Order: sequence, then C-alpha cells, then structure tokens
Amino acid sequence: MPPQFIFTMRELRKVAPLTQREILRGITLAFYPDAKIGVLGANGAGKSTLLRIMAGVDREYAGDARITEGFRAGLLAQEPILDPAKDVRGNVEDGVAAQRSVLDRYNALSMKLGEGLTAEDLERTSDELQRTQDEIEAKGLWELDATVDVAKFIFTMRELRKVAPLTQREILRGITLAFYPDAKIGVLGANGAGKSTLLRIMAGVDREYAGDARITEGFRAGLLAQEPILDPAKDVRGNVEDGVAAQRSVLDRYNALSMKLGEALTAEDLERTSDELQKTQDEIEAKGLWELDATVDVAMDALAARRASRTSPRSPGASAAASRSAASCFRGPISCSSTSRPTISTPSRSAGSSGTSPSIRVASWP
Repeated sequence: MPPQFIFTMRELRKVAPLTQREILRGITLAFYPDAKIGVLGANGAGKSTLLRIMAGVDREYAGDARITEGFRAGLLAQEPILDPAKDVRGNVEDGVAAQRSVLDRYNALSMKLGEGLTAEDLERTSDELQRTQDEIEAKGLWELDATVDVAKFIFTMRELRKVAPLTQREILRGITLAFYPDAKIGVLGANGAGKSTLLRIMAGVDREYAGDARITEGFRAGLLAQEPILDPAKDVRGNVEDGVAAQRSVLDRYNALSMKLGEALTAEDLERTSDELQKTQDEIEAKGLWELDATVDVAMDALAARRASRTSPRSPGASAAASRSAASCFRGPISCSSTSRPTISTPSRSAGSSGTSPSIRVASWP
C-alpha cells in the first residue's frame, strides 16, 4: 500500500483582516510522515502565518488545509512564554508536564498494588496500571528523563561581533544562535556577508571576535577549507590519500599484525600480538575502515576526478573544485561537500537565531 500524506494543503489563501493585504495565495503542498521541510522567505512573506495555519492555530483562511486523522500538529513559537522564576530545566520540565504526569500515574498505581486491596480493587488497579504502561510504551516515555537530559545545545553563540582588523569593517554583528546535536544547518548569505568567517569562528580557527562562541565539552568542530593546502606533486587521488593517512595506517597495522601471526612466535609474543590484532580489528569496525577504499572511490567519483587522476600524474583534467576539496574530504568529523554552499554537519532540531547576515536557516539538503 503506497504511503499516505500526513498533511495536505490546496489552493490556500490568507488575507490580513484589517488591511485586506493578501499574505498567501494559491498555496498547495503535501508531504509524507517523517518529512523534514523548510519554509524559506523574506520577512513578511507569510512563513509564520503558514505555520500557524498548519498547526491549526489560525483558521481564518480560504482553501483547504488538513492533517491526516490520528495525527496532531504542534507549533514551537518563535517567542515562547517562559517562566522567569525557573531555570532552563524548569521550563523544559513545564514542556513535558503532560508526559511526566503519565509516569507519575504509573508510579502511584504501582505503589497502590502494595496496599491491602480487595479483589475488585486489585483487578481495577492492575487493569489501569496495564493501560498506563501501554501508553508509556506507545509514547516512548520510559526515556523521558534521558530525553530531557539530551535537550541541551551542542553549540551556542551569543551577541558575536567580528571586525576586520585592518579596515575595521564590521563583518558580523549581534549573531546569536544555538543548535542541538544532529542538527543540519545551512549558512546563507551573499558574497562577503561573512559566511566563511562565521564558520571559521565556529570551528575555533578564528578567535579574534567579541561576544561568546562555544562548543559543548566532549565535542569538536571540523572545517572543510575552501582552499586546502594540497601537494602539487601529487594527483587528486594522492591528495585524497593524504587526507585518509591516519585511517590507512590502522589498516596497515592490522595487515602487519596478521602477517606477524604467521611467524614463529613465543607463546607470550603470540598472545600479545593476538590481543593487539583484536584491538586493531575493533578500532577498524568501530570506525568503518573496512570500507575505506570504497569510500575513497565514492569521493573520487563525487569529485569528478577519478579518470583524470589515472590518466595524468598531475591531473590537468580534474576540475578546480575537485582539487580544492580533495585533501579535506576525510579530515575531521565532517563529510566531503561543496563549499559553494557552506554547511555545518554536527553530531534535527534547531533553536532560534538572530543577528545580521548571514542568516541561519534549517535546511533539508541531502
């Protein structure tokens, strides 16, 4: 059975009630469950209005907008109402109060079973406890505490300002952003808007700024340079191989240890070599290094330079973009991508952001 849309909208039109200004016209869309969709547009284009309509908050429109039966829509307000008397966790707990009440009910029912109940009360309490447990499992509430604990930003930036040291030109001003682990965020802006500067600051390469920018302890940032330093004596594949030298050395160590096991070793050396071989194999499997050659080949295909690197030692036919990117594909925790559209890949949620250009927007790029 083909998948069904979770939400549909047809020929939707929205007019501001006071000014009669047309905010939205002819909006038609549909998407499947688990879709990740971004709504992009200039200020005043109607993005927030569209989201309020989709969430069922705004019902004053013409056309059709509906969510599939059995689902419900939620809306994360741009300016949520928080309790100033509570800390961040206190406000988060307010947000999960309904889920927490289900767990509290389960605990109360469990305690009640230990009391002296009549057979009728025991049966009624057991049935209610089972229904509550079913609800907890259906909603994944056993992991509520862990979910609340994880709900902290992996990176934060507050009121960041950057001025060019020589010209004193203000490149960035008032940049405030924060995002969670697994977020995929795009930095959009015209040439010279400060995109690369922002990424260098986030990666810790550029530390000459005012304000605050920090990554959560236990994580590290990687940066795919637009102009990496390459070895001109090597072709594209040779530079890519330089980028995976550390990973390649693990495989080489495994091969060397395997060969050593074929030698005449003492019992002590045999045990030591076997243990080291096992640890090396565990490292290879944890890092997915058995597929290193295939990964390099995929990267070469993506760089459109594979054939050129095989036909010429200096790869004159390889594109300039491929040459720039090759050596950086495997350095750091980010994947190989074109720097003409800067992206930050982090260890899907995104918090609000503010400040001057470049803008921070949620994206759903492959």
